[in-house]
Amino acid sequence: MNFVLQQPQQLEDINSNMGAIKLKLEVMPTTEDIVNDHGFELTDASPEQTRHFALQQRTWKEVPYSQLILLEDEYSNALKRLESDDFVSSLQSAKRVLDITQTLFGEESERLAYSYSLIGLIQGESGDYASAIQSLQHSLNIKQDEKLDAES
Repeated sequence: MNFVLQQPQQLEDINSNMGAIKLKLEVMPTTEDIVNDHGFELTDASPEQTRHFALQQRTWKEVPYSQLILLEDEYSNALKRLESDDFVSSLQSAKRVLDITQTLFGEESERLAYSYSLIGLIQGESGDYASAIQSLQHSLNIKQDEKLDAES
């Protein structure tokens, strides 16, 4: 009986949460907003250059919450499936992590290094050592490039 009495309150809470989610989606920054917030002028840049630059400047705080949750879920799924020796599903999740990371942060983001490391780990555990070496080398190259960029 107590459950029946609590249902209207739970529905009201759900509606309130849905309204908050809709509001957050409406105020998501555009690429132009991100660039302008950082005070950069890209008037001569192509739309693709502008988008690439904005993605590179993004921080975790600027990424929509739902996309971060999706990224965390896929990462967690990859690790859980790896623990259960389901290498095919684990690799699929890791590749989705890579795709999401590329979409959120751009092609040359240092954050991609972690995705490639995860893929390399899974490939190594599954016995695909040649692919594992390639993925891990790609991860190291990204980290090295970022370090060189930071030093210059």
